Amino acid sequence: MATMHTAGIAAALFFANTLAQSSGVKLDQVIIAARDLDAAKRVYSWLGFAMNEAGRHPGGTQNSAARLGEGGYLELITLYDPS
Repeated sequence: MATMHTAGIAAALFFANTLAQSSGVKLDQVIIAARDLDAAKRVYSWLGFAMNEAGRHPGGTQNSAARLGEGGYLELITLYDPS
């Protein structure tokens, strides 16, 4: 069920980005919170997004991103245990 939901979100993002670019509007950033970043990266990679390596931030979050056309990107973000 979660994969179907994720696939629906990914399809909506793809079509929104395509529509926005064709009308001269640029989709800049889409952030999706994930409980398991590695699992989310696998799903979005399977859906065709080229996810980059995860990066960690001092505030306790980590992310992975994929480009959306010209300058925009999809960002998956989650919390990690800094200890």
